[in-house]
Formats: sequence, C-alpha cells, structure tokens
Amino acid sequence: MSKRTWGGLLLAVSLATTGVRANEWDPSVGLTFVSGFMDVVDWYEDALGADVSWAVPIGMSLGVSYEFTHGSRLGADLGPISLLMVSDARGYDGGDTEFFDVPIGLAYGFNFIPDGKVSPYGRIGFRHHLVSADAVGSATPGFFASVGCEFFRKGVVGLGLELGYDGSTVEMDDGAELKPGEVLFSVRAVF
Repeated sequence: MSKRTWGGLLLAVSLATTGVRANEWDPSVGLTFVSGFMDVVDWYEDALGADVSWAVPIGMSLGVSYEFTHGSRLGADLGPISLLMVSDARGYDGGDTEFFDVPIGLAYGFNFIPDGKVSPYGRIGFRHHLVSADAVGSATPGFFASVGCEFFRKGVVGLGLELGYDGSTVEMDDGAELKPGEVLFSVRAVF
C-alpha cells in the first residue's frame, strides 16, 4: 500500500476512536452524471474505429457515511456504474467488446451545519475504478474532492446534491490515459 493509503487509514482510525458520540449511518442512492465517460466513448470510436451502440453518461451510485455529532463524516462510495457496449471494434475477435466500470471510493467529509435541516458539506478522499474491459491495461487510484448540500436532513428521506472531481485514471492498451470520472454531478436520496 502507498503512503497515502496508510495515511488515510490512520486518519479514519483516529477519527473513529476519538470517543465522540456518533449520530448515525447515512446510506444513499442516486444518479450521477459522469463527464469523463464521454472521453472513454471517444477513445473507442477514435482508436478502435468502433461503432458505439449504447453510451449514457449517467450511472447509479450507492454510498454510506458515518456522521459524528461535531460534523465530521467518513464515507464509502460505489459507483456511478458505467457500461459501454461496443460493436465493430478493430482488433477484437468478432468485433464486439464492452467497457464496464465500477468506481469505489473512501472519503472524509465535514457537514457545516450538522444539526440543521439543510447542511452544506465538503468531502476529500480517493477513488479507484474497477474496470472490466478488453482494451484497458490498468487503473490507478486518484484524488477525489466534492462539495454538496443535503436538504430535509431531519426527515425520513433527505435529498443530496453534489458536485465532485475524480482524478483517478485508466490506461488503455495503446498507452492513452483517460479519466473515466472527472467531473461528477449527483442527485441522491439520503436515508
């Protein structure tokens, strides 16, 4: 593991063991627009001469965070899940291939009004893309940062809006380095 990973784990353990009374677990589910997905689509079209038959830059995201009474929160994310179906790609048996991406991430955040019905927040952490694709050589974790606001926090279901940046990369077979996440915009239900 890298020094950054160890540093993040030490931060998480130190925050979790400070003796602060915890508020609650906050699971969430929503849809996320992914700007970098279209770069992946462009690469398949340009590098492989592929006919992209289905590409939607919006995917489902799942998350859970543990919020402390003073406003700090630790969270994990899964998604947005992306799927690209490609036909007539040069160099692939039968010409058909796909790009399936499931990003995972860990983040530390802070709610600025933890007891309010509405609370702006910020998060920093890292993300890594678990990619299944014939044309992908490797994936490298990257920095993640976001700002957002949660509404109706005292209700059964809240609403979260978030704008983020995912700096993780995927290296394609030809050496091209793509950021399949990049700018993210999420709308989610918080339970």
